[in-house]
Formats: sequence, C-alpha cells, structure tokens
Amino acid sequence: MTYKTRGTIALQLGTVFIVIFVLLGHFTTSFLYESYLKRFKVDFFNLVSNYASNINGKLLSAHRTLISVAEVLPGQSLSDSAILQEWLDDRRGLLSTFDNGLFIFDAQGSLIVESPFKPKRRGRDYSFRQYYQETVQSGKPIISDPYASSQKDNHPSIMMTVPIFNEENDLIALFCGSLDLLDNNFLGDLPKQKLGRDGYFFLASMDREIIAHPDVTRIMKKDFPVGVNPLFDLAMKGIDSCDENVNSKGLQAVSAFKKLSIKDWVLGANYPLDEIQEPLIDSRRLIWLFMGGAFCIVLLFTLYALRAIFNPLFSFTHHLETLASKTGEDRFFTYRGRDELSIMTKTFNSMIKNLDETHHGLNHAQKMAHLGSWRWNLKNNELEWSDEVFRMMGDLPNSYRPTLEYFIDKIPPEDRDEVNEAIQVSMDQLRPYEVEHRIIDSQGQLKYVREQGEVCTDEDGNLVGMVGTVLDITTMVLLQQKLERLATTDELTGAVNRRQLFIYTDQFCQLAKRYKKALSVIFYDLDHFKAVNDTYGHAAGDEVLRQITTRIQSMLRDTDILARYGGEEFCILVPETDGDHAYLFAERIRQRISESSVNLSSGESLQVTVSMGVATYQEDEQGSSLIDRADQGVYEAKRRGRNCVVKM
Repeated sequence: MTYKTRGTIALQLGTVFIVIFVLLGHFTTSFLYESYLKRFKVDFFNLVSNYASNINGKLLSAHRTLISVAEVLPGQSLSDSAILQEWLDDRRGLLSTFDNGLFIFDAQGSLIVESPFKPKRRGRDYSFRQYYQETVQSGKPIISDPYASSQKDNHPSIMMTVPIFNEENDLIALFCGSLDLLDNNFLGDLPKQKLGRDGYFFLASMDREIIAHPDVTRIMKKDFPVGVNPLFDLAMKGIDSCDENVNSKGLQAVSAFKKLSIKDWVLGANYPLDEIQEPLIDSRRLIWLFMGGAFCIVLLFTLYALRAIFNPLFSFTHHLETLASKTGEDRFFTYRGRDELSIMTKTFNSMIKNLDETHHGLNHAQKMAHLGSWRWNLKNNELEWSDEVFRMMGDLPNSYRPTLEYFIDKIPPEDRDEVNEAIQVSMDQLRPYEVEHRIIDSQGQLKYVREQGEVCTDEDGNLVGMVGTVLDITTMVLLQQKLERLATTDELTGAVNRRQLFIYTDQFCQLAKRYKKALSVIFYDLDHFKAVNDTYGHAAGDEVLRQITTRIQSMLRDTDILARYGGEEFCILVPETDGDHAYLFAERIRQRISESSVNLSSGESLQVTVSMGVATYQEDEQGSSLIDRADQGVYEAKRRGRNCVVKM
C-alpha cells in the first residue's frame, strides 16, 4: 500500500468520526430542545388555565356579592337620595372590591346616588351606556365590556349590574359596581404579572377588543387584526391552545389562550421564545464542548497515524531544511525504496545536478533586463527568482524556494486565465510572450506588473525551460486609474458623475433586454437644499451632500450604482430589482435619511429629507428615458409635499 493510499485512508477515517460526532451533537441538542419546549408548553398552558380559573372565580364572587347586597337595598327609599347615599356609603366592604365606585340608577338610566359621592353628577342620564341597555333588555345581572369612565380620569372600566324590581316585577332601579382596569384590582393587576423578564398576560373579548394589557394605550381597542396572530384567531373561535407563535407585534413567543367560563373573554399570555431557550444554552454549550473534545482526540489520533505513515519522510524533510548549509556530494539524498519517496529522491538529486545551470541562466536574465528576473526549469518544474522578484512578492527571504503554483496562487483569479494562456501559447509556439497582470504579495498588498518571458531549448530544439523578467508598474497604473476615476466620478461626493451614469444606464438596459432581467432606477432630490446653502453656506451644503451620499452608499449592494445627476439630484441604478422591491428599498432609504440628522463641523445639526422617484425598465426603453421617468417621480413626490417615494 502506498503512502498516498495509507494517508487517504487515515484522513477518511478521521473525517467519518468527525461527521458522526457532529451529527450526534446536532440530534442530541435538537432532541433536548424539543423535549424541553414540549414540557414547557404543557406547564405554561396549565399556568394560564389556573389564572383563567382564578379570574372566573373572582368575577363570579364579586358579582354574587353585588347581587346579595342588592337584595337588602331599601327600594322604598329610592326617592330619598340622602337615605340611599348613607346606605351606599355604609357598604365599605363592597367599596373595597369595586374600586371605581358603587352606583344606583333609576329605571330610566339617571344616576340617583354614587359612592364615593361626587358633586354635580346626580341626575345625569346614563341610559346610553351598553351595560344599562343590556341589563334592561335582559332583565338579568350582567358584566359589561370595557367602557371609558365618565369620571375625571376617564379610565377604562367595567360595570357589574343588578336590576331591582318591585312586587309587580317592574324595573325600578339598577344597582351597579365598577372596576377600574388601571387600578390595583384583580383585573388591573393581571397585566402587571411578569412571565420571566418580558412575558405578560392580557385579556380580550370575543370581538377582539382588548380588556387588560401591559400597554394601557391598547385597552378598549380592537388591536388584533385577523390573520396576523394565528393562535389568537383560534381563541376567537373558542379554541384553547398553546404553541409557538408570532404575535401581532412580531414577537416570537410561546402563546397560550384560555376562554373564561363566566364571560365571553379570552385570557392570553406571551412568553418570549428567546427567554425560554436560555436554559438550553449552557446544555448546548457543554454538548458542543464535549464534541469539540472528541474532535480533538480524533484529530490527535489521526495525526499520530499520519506521523507513523510518513515517518520515512522526516529524514528527507530534515535534509531539505539543512540543504543551504551543505556543499558538494552532501547535497544529494540517499534512499532505497520503490514508493513515492524514491521518485522524490531521484527528482531532488536531478535538481541538484542542474543547480549550476540554473544560476547561470538567472544571472544572464538579470544582466539582460536590469529588473526582476526568473527561470523555470521544465525538467524538474523548479522556479528561480532574482532578489527583485522576492521584493515584489513581499520581501520573502532568499532562502525561500518559490514554485510556479505559489506564483499563480498570488495572481488574482480574474487574471490567472490570461497569464496561463500567455505562458501556454509561448511554450506551444516557442516564441516570447508579454502580459500585464496583478499580484498579491505576502503582505496582502496588490501590485501591477508587466511580465515578459521567452523559451529555452536544448541543442535539439526541444523545450527545456523558460526565462523572463517582471517589471513593477504599480505606480504608473495607479496614476492612470486616478485620472480615469477623476473622469468618471464626482469629486465632492465620490459618486459616479452624470456622464458615466448615462453610460452605465445604457449598458444595464441592454443587459436587462438581453437576459430579461429587471432593472430599476431610484431618483432622489434633497428637499429645501437651497435653503441650507442660503442659511448655512455652501460649505455646509457640501457637508450635507457628502454625509447623505455616504449614508446611502452604505445601504447599497455591490451591484448598485450611486451617481450624482447634478446639484442636489442623485440617481441610483438597481439592477435585477423590480419596481415593487425598488420602491421598498427607496422607502427604507427615505426613512433612514428622515430619521437621522446631519451633524455639521460647525456643531449644528440639520434634519434632511429627500423626495424620491422610482422607475422600472420597460422593453426597448433607452437609458435616458428610464432616468427621465424616475425624475418625473421626484417632481410628483415634491407635489405631494416632499419626503415621500413615488413609483412611476
């Protein structure tokens, strides 16, 4: 079995063990997560059910207490408000339950007395209230849905009512107690109960009206659109549930819903999913640490196996490491065998024999070119560099032995095909070549070089190698690029200039037509920019343009192009983007500009907005027409009041 085969087997076995450990870790953590989440859902639903049962009990108890007290109400004194007020004020225990007050209304819905007493309220007509109308219509005690209290605070409240009848079974009064949904009672305290750090309870009616919620601004609002919160939609159908969910505000949570039995209300609770997952993080970390340890052990065993397999190569490696200090016959390596190492030894010894010839060719190239030179020996595939080439490649030590593969690897991928083709054509046709390309040195610096080479043949005309020169032309190329950049970009903002914009637009239109791809243009104009120049000066205006351009440039893709059309007008080319997505992208840009300020070097801060037009390429449309349509969108945006996006 060859070294290559044995090494491959060892590596494959190590890879199999690693894959097994990774899969085992993945399935273990997944199983733990699913089991934990399943148990959590059961416990969480039980918790919500217990809370719902508790609310049922307290609502029923409060209403029954109100009904029992109503039985001793002095009905014969309904015309004497003083007696009724004294009787009502004596119901201190009941007042501790109904924190928003006790009330007695006559059969027509007018307030007779209330406790605590409030001046100038007796005689007010409350027959418009839903709780009055439902009680009169049904003739039974009811618990109302939330309403805005007529007291000074106008807090959302609910009313419990008891109809009072005379001996002829005629309605003569209503005895009522009210609960303030924002006060410290069993309903007002419900949304204050914390589930973890950010979890909460809420209460809603079957017509989607919020009764109790941590966000008091949502109470008495129908703030649950149909289709946004799937579990809430099920609850509105009377189906209790508990599962992973995304609520109407985008919160990922485990949600539970339980319908109350005494009233058509639903108790809901949200427990943020990220908080639920926190206890699993340590377990998952320990599992992966264990898997990482197992991986290291497998890796060590693999390396040990490789060392045993390749041990004969160690002496050869040591010989190579000390080769620079050897001379004469000591440079040759002796090995007896019939494997790959034997082939390597023969190749190495052949290389040593040709060392003098290599140095001679290198010296000849240096004298000929007065710049970096190289020599490539095709017999042993050895590449030699002069000191100048080592400098170009990043000051590598002269003792470093370069290879053609190393040199090719330092050429950016987009240039490699051209270089390889030039070399191959030169070898096939036995003629010189010249090519300009880039290299990335060992320090990561990009350089531009002009490479020349010519073939070397033996006495019979057979190709044996190549020699050549490398000229560093980085300074010249960078200067040329700077001149080209000045001709195509706006000096103030760094964006593409107007002339180059039309060139790019025509090219993109041709590509969109040829490949049936979408293409959109976003045109925008800074609102009231003239006022900025007039008020703060043109230098401040330039700062605004630069900062806004930088802000928008950071939001673009690599394929998008931002251009300055003129003055405060700019244009963005958005390839492979239809009108709807371009409109959304433009809206994000507009929002970011309007929500942030521009800080001038003078210390002043300006609020800037933009008006934007969006146009999408139409078949056979010219680039100038596409830009004009987007520009018309800007005019329409300004007509609509500025700081908006118009899609044409």
